[in-house]
Amino acid sequence: MMLSVRPILIKYGFTEQQWRVLRVLGEKGCSDAGQVAFDACILAPSLSRIINKLEKEKFITKFVDPSDGRRINLKLTLLGEDTLKKVAPDMDLVYKAIQKRYGEDKLKLLLDLLGEIGQWRGILTLLLSSIGGFFKHSSVKKLISSLNAFKPEKASGSMT
Repeated sequence: MMLSVRPILIKYGFTEQQWRVLRVLGEKGCSDAGQVAFDACILAPSLSRIINKLEKEKFITKFVDPSDGRRINLKLTLLGEDTLKKVAPDMDLVYKAIQKRYGEDKLKLLLDLLGEIGQWRGILTLLLSSIGGFFKHSSVKKLISSLNAFKPEKASGSMT
């Protein structure tokens, strides 16, 4: 699927990770940076770089959460919202082609399964990370790495 999406992202000047951040904010609205990182399957150090670039280019704003000064919230700007709307028709063509190729039932099943994986991925990653310090076994490290590398394109909801 990413082979179909990459040319669109290049056309609009985004990386896959930048697009995931914009899409998450477009779907969920103003969100805590940590939640955006989780939802977009991006590690925190990468998210910092992405936030700075998207903010510099005026696609998002970041601000300290008024109720918790330790948290940074992210929000799409009008430019960010307009950009999502501009990219949406191209993305819709890709998703419709996938839907046509595999059928509505298989696509729905895939999205449901990715949603489930996304849910247990977070729980399992936290659990394994907490025991990872106690168990230096390479298979635990490989499993944590695999879970952190998993980046579902779309876990649930609308497909743009």
